[in-house]
Amino acid sequence: MNIVIIPSWYPSKTNSLSGIFFREQASLFAAKYRNCMIHVLYVQNEPFKLSFDSTIKTSCNNNFHEHTLNTCQILPGRYSFFERVNNFFLKKKYETLFLSIINNYGSVDLIHVQSIYNRGSIAKYLSKKFGIPYIIQEHSSAISKGENNNFPQFYKNIFQDASSVFAVSGAAAQTLQLLIGKDVKVLPNFINDDRFSLTSNIRKSPFKFLCVSFLVEMKGIDMLIQAMSILIHKHNLCVELEIIGFGCEFNNLTNLCKELNLINHVKFLGSKSQVEISDYYKSCNCFVLPSRYETFGVVYLEALASGRPIIATRCGGPEDIVDEVNGILVDVDDVISLSKAMLKIMINFDSYDCNKIRLNYEQKFGSNSILQILYQSYLNNIKPKK
Repeated sequence: MNIVIIPSWYPSKTNSLSGIFFREQASLFAAKYRNCMIHVLYVQNEPFKLSFDSTIKTSCNNNFHEHTLNTCQILPGRYSFFERVNNFFLKKKYETLFLSIINNYGSVDLIHVQSIYNRGSIAKYLSKKFGIPYIIQEHSSAISKGENNNFPQFYKNIFQDASSVFAVSGAAAQTLQLLIGKDVKVLPNFINDDRFSLTSNIRKSPFKFLCVSFLVEMKGIDMLIQAMSILIHKHNLCVELEIIGFGCEFNNLTNLCKELNLINHVKFLGSKSQVEISDYYKSCNCFVLPSRYETFGVVYLEALASGRPIIATRCGGPEDIVDEVNGILVDVDDVISLSKAMLKIMINFDSYDCNKIRLNYEQKFGSNSILQILYQSYLNNIKPKK
């Protein structure tokens, strides 16, 4: 069975963390199902650079193959003439990659596109040209929120022509189903369980909260910093917050810490490797990410796999993840409730058993069970051979 996976974003030279969970999930699937050849196709779009290098770069690890090419983005501009020109070159690059797979590995059975922004049209193009079905697993918060009142029929057609459509959470599936008028099933994200070892959660002094996130407005880090101010200046508690990540809100967030006199209590650690992040989960007491919207939230799974309680918001994806065993849900942009949840975790710290949290995670989101669902989904959508 030859499966082609087309992610809409993927690790590159300019951003090694972008879509890194797509790579990890594809690799895990290939390792579990040796009867499948997994091919990840990704064309790196280089803005304002004419690059017609047709060299295919292939990386192979047993039955897991990554195939990449470079292309050029002529000029920016969504739904414009220049966007159509950009897409033309993009489609041709993907067609080159696709043909190389057919020539070297045989016929392709199924295309799995990760989010239709901005590779859904590629999957539909290849599907039509080569007569191969495609499935969509939607991750984009923009689509799942239905925030685009001018949602183009072009994208609806891509969903309609897919063999199956999945979303990564129940809330995202429900919203997307209303938007496109087609059945949407839930297929959650998953992580490499073995990368996160379980260690005893010993109360630190100061009590240590951890946040792993891109520093963008949607993640609600400003709310978390304000909640820290309440714990420290109103309740006079000995607490510390470590923030791993980077993004456009860095200056605003550091300035907020200065305004609230939290420089000695909030640490911005920047970008960290996957190995380093695993160690930070083990060294914290509780994980907090008060997002304004999440289709899912892979970082919550990473914390739970490490046996740490979590605090999240009722913003879509976390409702599928958080329960009474592993943490607390609060409303979006509710600083008071967020600070109370953090205080509650501290007070009831001993009731959050790391072994129970890990077991709860494995039962709901363990990679083995999700991989079985994904494998069956592939089988269900492959055309019978004549």
